[in-house]
Amino acid sequence: MYTPSSTVLYLAAVAGVAHVSATPVASSQPGELRFLSAETLPNNKGTLTFYGAAPSASSPAAGEPLAPRACSTSDVTCDSDNVPDPAVCGGLIDILREGGSRAVPQSPLSICLTLDGANASRCCVTWSAPVPNLDQKYLVPAATKVFNECLPLGLSGLARNVDLVGVCAVQCLSNRPDPCR
Repeated sequence: MYTPSSTVLYLAAVAGVAHVSATPVASSQPGELRFLSAETLPNNKGTLTFYGAAPSASSPAAGEPLAPRACSTSDVTCDSDNVPDPAVCGGLIDILREGGSRAVPQSPLSICLTLDGANASRCCVTWSAPVPNLDQKYLVPAATKVFNECLPLGLSGLARNVDLVGVCAVQCLSNRPDPCR
């Protein structure tokens, strides 16, 4: 089971940001998302990467506001596709938690942590619709729920009916920044 204390040492190593790249790259990533920006974490501990929809007529619209009591159950479904490394996901969840009220720009739909090295591994938290005024901390509860229910079984997963600041969304935890539906 994931707990914040399980990655205290990891957090100590990645607490700051060493380099930020804000130049979007034109190439698309798998699915419909494209690279937006990346932050190289200190001590060569990995890279935090933001992916979003390419600006076009087919870009996802902002999520629909919630109907009263329509969302917040965060129902989890596990899957054997695109299974992430649990240690990397624990680090990503801690980074999101520590980012707290750090705003996520409206266009990103995925944040990934990639650890460098010969056996590079990645974990991504992805959500289904743009959410205005989204702070990183709002991604933590559903990511933690998927982490606790799916990753111990060696699976990736998604949570449906996630309340992200009043927008009902689907949120995934996997090794890819693909759109979450």
